[in-house]
Amino acid sequence: MVNDGGMIEPVDQVTFDLSIPENCQLRVIHEEKQHGVAYCYNKGFSMLSPTEFCIFRDDLDTWDPVFLSSTVDYLKSHQNDFIQAVHPLYYVVTDRSSVKAMRSSKKKPGKELGHIQAAGLVKADPLISSAMLLTRSSVEKIGSFDESIRMYAEWDFHMRFLLNYSVDVIREHLAYSHKQHEEIDETSQLKQKQTEAFCANLLRKRWLQLDTQKFPKAAEVIRHSHILLQKQQTDQKKKNRGFFSFFKH
Repeated sequence: MVNDGGMIEPVDQVTFDLSIPENCQLRVIHEEKQHGVAYCYNKGFSMLSPTEFCIFRDDLDTWDPVFLSSTVDYLKSHQNDFIQAVHPLYYVVTDRSSVKAMRSSKKKPGKELGHIQAAGLVKADPLISSAMLLTRSSVEKIGSFDESIRMYAEWDFHMRFLLNYSVDVIREHLAYSHKQHEEIDETSQLKQKQTEAFCANLLRKRWLQLDTQKFPKAAEVIRHSHILLQKQQTDQKKKNRGFFSFFKH
């Protein structure tokens, strides 16, 4: 457990109250300042004891009680040279207190996942690290999270994983992705969207440089990245022409 610059006492209290099996060990690392998710995932993995599987779990996200037993059992029985991870369906929750109501409700805002391919991640990343159980050996091969791209380090990690391996999907909702709702003005919303789009395009430009000899799946990733970047460039030119036309009148 990596405490990313947060308060120490509440974290220590939580870990003290945990019922940890005798054959398990919990290590807690308190960082003096905040470094970001990518740093914490890398730090935690570097301190991990020998194990067959691993998962990178954000403290905001939660699991169904059978999440671990279901994902571990599935990966143990389906793992091969290509299938090195499993990811169940998940719900998107905007309020932590709504999980109980969501479990009992017939209408649930679930996140549907089809067959996951590397090229499909070019537009958006449907995966969440907190719900993706991986083999330790696969993580050691593809490398750590890129801390230089803090906003989309998980997206980049998932792409690198899919360029090398496959992720099987369990057709059950076993995880909850919690999203914090922040009240911000329209100007801040616009700046946030522009920043997100800029960072996403940096990733796509990076993917244009993929080695197709090293990664057979890279050709489709490059093609989709090129198409999307070209479309965005065309759309931006249209917006600029419309703006100048309006300004002229």
